[in-house]
Amino acid sequence: MLDATARARRLGLAPQRVVRVGFDDGSFVLRSPEPLCPYARCVGEWLETWARETPDAPAFAERAPDGAWRSLSWAQTREGVGRIAQSLLGLKLQAQAPVAVLSDNALDHLLLMLAAMHVGRVVCAVSSAYCRLVRDGDYSRIHGILNTLGPALIYASDAAVYGPAIASSGQQAVVVFSDGADTYPGALRFDSLLRTAEGPEVMRAFEAITPDTHAKYLLTSGSTGHPKVVINTHRVLCANQQMIAQVWRFLEQEKPVLRDWLPWSHTFGGNHNLGLVLRNGGFLAVDDGRPLPGQIERSLRNACELRPTLHFNVPRGLDMLLPMLEADDEVAASWLSRLRGVFYAGAGLPQSSWDRLQALARRVRGVNVFPGYRDAPQLTAQAFDAEGHYGIGDAGLLADPARPEQGGAFDGRVAEDFKLASGTWVSVGTLRVRLVSAPNPSGWAPIRPSEMTVISGTGHWSRRCTPAVPRSSFPNESHAPGIPSLHRRTGGAGPAAASAQRHRAAPAPEPPRQAQLGP
Repeated sequence: MLDATARARRLGLAPQRVVRVGFDDGSFVLRSPEPLCPYARCVGEWLETWARETPDAPAFAERAPDGAWRSLSWAQTREGVGRIAQSLLGLKLQAQAPVAVLSDNALDHLLLMLAAMHVGRVVCAVSSAYCRLVRDGDYSRIHGILNTLGPALIYASDAAVYGPAIASSGQQAVVVFSDGADTYPGALRFDSLLRTAEGPEVMRAFEAITPDTHAKYLLTSGSTGHPKVVINTHRVLCANQQMIAQVWRFLEQEKPVLRDWLPWSHTFGGNHNLGLVLRNGGFLAVDDGRPLPGQIERSLRNACELRPTLHFNVPRGLDMLLPMLEADDEVAASWLSRLRGVFYAGAGLPQSSWDRLQALARRVRGVNVFPGYRDAPQLTAQAFDAEGHYGIGDAGLLADPARPEQGGAFDGRVAEDFKLASGTWVSVGTLRVRLVSAPNPSGWAPIRPSEMTVISGTGHWSRRCTPAVPRSSFPNESHAPGIPSLHRRTGGAGPAAASAQRHRAAPAPEPPRQAQLGP
């Protein structure tokens, strides 16, 4: 039996070493004894490095309309970024105003995002759902987001899909579309940004970027109805990737190959996964599938063609893939052929049972943590304690209190709101109101707000009740569409507990054959 250090070395991982610092009140801080190594000044340094060292290696790809793969090498990516960056400088955009991207992951989206950051311009990718999934033309939420951002340039893939939301927003911004720009008055075609040759102004702007220059704005989930604008500096993004590299040491020998659908409007897909490829010179194919019926099959097809080395997903995505993998040994063998690890986040992976232990609020502090919310000093002050630790809102416990190097386990949310296995936020306050105001057919026992309880982190609702209330009194999903089933529970709900988010690393495979795309 290998000890923990030998096992970590075999897997290409850093050994599990943690220093626990205790305090008189029983709280403690966990610190790594390994110092953080130097990291890049800005995100663009990664692109400059790989365009110089591996110019012909495939870097990014997406499905073209004919089903074939459209791919870019590192040199082609850098050339496109330089041309777009020069065009952005030529537009004389309002200083400090961000570039807002409203559509999903795509190569055009990627090139614009990298080009903006290359010349010190901040980018904010907004979930496409704010424009696509609206009822009765109600664009109030995306209008509120745009008013908060005050963008200098707005980009979207298709004018037919995103044009109405932009046109009714009242924004005085440059508008760019990949498709249908000629149908939107004053809009620019995306390919027009690629026609300008790069000049010396691009590298002058690049050299002026500092680690504390704002690189991205990310929007919080907006469970309150008003998303906050989270600042991601170049230091945050670069330091975080350096931390990952020092833990996942196999990245120094194996460039990551990813097939990924996770949206770039979220930190999982946009910072962690995309950053992993940029920092390590790997390869990322934009997945045109989703963990949804009728689309998960495309994800599996793409994975079998590309044979990724790392798989990132939300628990729902893994749940949907597993039956198909179990049903076909050949497909499973292709999917697993050079897969080194599976990583999930966004929610806890369901398990048959879990222990409910006293929760310990987890706090984090470091150069990889965002410095605050944009133009919101009061919210920033509320988010951090006096020592500079950010309260992430999760509860946790040590897997082994005597051995803190074994890590922590997610144990629910401190706040009521929680995520489902799909990674979707559930707003408890909103759902409580809907349940209380739901129709009350004859025979139902009334539900009072004081009787409603949330078992946070498990995705289950419960109702405190007395045994005198018959089970038939509880409404089900057919009575309240879109609301999770109510689960009967007598007495009080215990402390929340849920499974930990884990990274499962497989033993290092034999040297693989060259992939069709990617390194």
